[in-house]
Amino acid sequence: MKFPEFRITDIRLLPYLPLVLTPRLKWFIAALTALGAVHFALTTVYSFQYLPVPPVVREASHRYTVPFFHQNWKLFAPEVPVYDNQLEYRYAANGAWSGWADVSGSLGYAPNGKIEYIEQVITGALAWQIANNLYERNQRKQFDRIVQSFDYRRALYFTKQLHENTTGQTPGDSIQLRVKFRFTPPADKAYTFQSSYLELPVYSFTHAK
Repeated sequence: MKFPEFRITDIRLLPYLPLVLTPRLKWFIAALTALGAVHFALTTVYSFQYLPVPPVVREASHRYTVPFFHQNWKLFAPEVPVYDNQLEYRYAANGAWSGWADVSGSLGYAPNGKIEYIEQVITGALAWQIANNLYERNQRKQFDRIVQSFDYRRALYFTKQLHENTTGQTPGDSIQLRVKFRFTPPADKAYTFQSSYLELPVYSFTHAK
């Protein structure tokens, strides 16, 4: 007896065909699963800044997530902050310093765009370092704990890269950051702002090499 031929192209037979896991397909599924696990881990570390992870993992999560996987959403309306923090910088070229300027605003980025939000996240972390690790010795401010932190190095890297990517030029041979703290009064008080600045030490690119 001769049985009729059935071809795989017959769509009526597809639900009855067993899934054949060839070696190539197994490797593809394993690689896809590993990539998904790495993506989930890095975005989770970036989203939850309080997780106790090594600085190298924190830095890797930031470089991977920003700006392609960064999400700017909040479940509840945010409270009005007591301080509005802004990151400013200046750079030295040929022995002369430029004027102080907002990192993203001076380079033409919108005040409500993604770059500005990323800057706010970085500045907020740097402000935390200032609030918790700035101390005095012999009536002089000590910045050693701050400049050794990941948050300071991230702010420095962000400023340098944004300047280079936007202008096409390196920011001279030295760069200096400062944080502008602007006090936001309560809604039922007089609408007046009080601003203060904290200049961080000068970072020299020539000495860093």
